[in-house]
Formats: sequence, C-alpha cells, structure tokens
Amino acid sequence: MTLIMEGDTVIVNTEEPKSSNIGVSIVQSPYHLVPIRKGILGEISKIQEELDELKDAENQNNKILIHIELADLYGALEFYCESHDLTMDDLKNFSDLTKKVKSNVK
Repeated sequence: MTLIMEGDTVIVNTEEPKSSNIGVSIVQSPYHLVPIRKGILGEISKIQEELDELKDAENQNNKILIHIELADLYGALEFYCESHDLTMDDLKNFSDLTKKVKSNVK
C-alpha cells in the first residue's frame, strides 16, 4: 500500500489492477468526511464512487455538495452508458416506462 499526497488529498494506492470494478485507490478528500474508493471512468466502480460521495454529502447535509455529486453521478452514468452502447435517453425511456407501469398497478 502506498500513500500519495496531492495537495490536501491523501491517496492510498491499493495496487489493484485497473481492469477491476473495485477501484484502484482510496482518497480522503477535503470535501468528504470519509475516505472514498476511486473508481474507473466508464465502469461501475466510478458510479459507486460518485454514489459514496453523494451519501457522504447527504450525511453532511450539504446541499451544494449534494448538487455537485448528483452532477458527477450523472456524468459517471453517461460514461458507463457510452462504454456499453447505451445512451442517457435509453435510461430515460425505460425509467418513463417503469413509472407508467407502476402508476397502472394498484
């Protein structure tokens, strides 16, 4: 395990292969109260990273940080979709269908 300082951020390199969906390092950001495992853009691990950051922002009750993390999560979803031959419109269409189905079930 290797500790790397980048400004106010401490990166813990766990030396996992970049192809894993687990993430390659754990970062203690000055914006978050807990260390966050960094993900790989275009992979599920990046979605998990952004979700973990969103959870931490919510625990801090920080609306600005929540807004930022939601935008980051959206971006992570976009990159994941692109790498899996999907679009955000595909997700929206299925979400709309799910809402329609659920509203008809009573």
